[in-house]
Amino acid sequence: MKWNEIASNTDTTEALRLATSYVDGRKVFTTSFSPEDQIITHLLVQHKLDAQIVTLDTGRHFEQTYALHERTEKWLGIKIKAFFPDAKDIDALYAAQGVTGFYQSVANRHECCRVRKRVPLEKALSGAKLWITGLRADQSKFRKSMNMWEEDKVRGLTKYNPLFHWSDEKVQEY
Repeated sequence: MKWNEIASNTDTTEALRLATSYVDGRKVFTTSFSPEDQIITHLLVQHKLDAQIVTLDTGRHFEQTYALHERTEKWLGIKIKAFFPDAKDIDALYAAQGVTGFYQSVANRHECCRVRKRVPLEKALSGAKLWITGLRADQSKFRKSMNMWEEDKVRGLTKYNPLFHWSDEKVQEY
């Protein structure tokens, strides 16, 4: 199937339905609780689509993020599984960098992101065949070069960005 063409010419809800029913295996939607992610969460739950909704908890979220996580679960009657960094990795990061070492160098920021984001993401996506995200083309120059559907050969899965062609205005209207 030519998924980029199909998804681009199909209603978002129907494209999500096709994606979650066509791809065999575990489907994961990673939410950061952004407006885009809230839309996708709502669509997945409202239409009872087969995808596990998860989040990455870096241990550095604002209080408002945790409050929104809790409100979203109550609003939709669901549980959103959180994936955390390994405690031993956090201990090693603090021993090497201190509490705010990520401000000191690019290398420190990369290590902090590896420990707090990349390792938990790999756990969240382990065994998944479809990864759904809230990425949109107009969010950055790099994202404009992406596709709505992409093969992630490193992880052995398909990455799907259902709101890829949505504008800020369309997100706000939802």
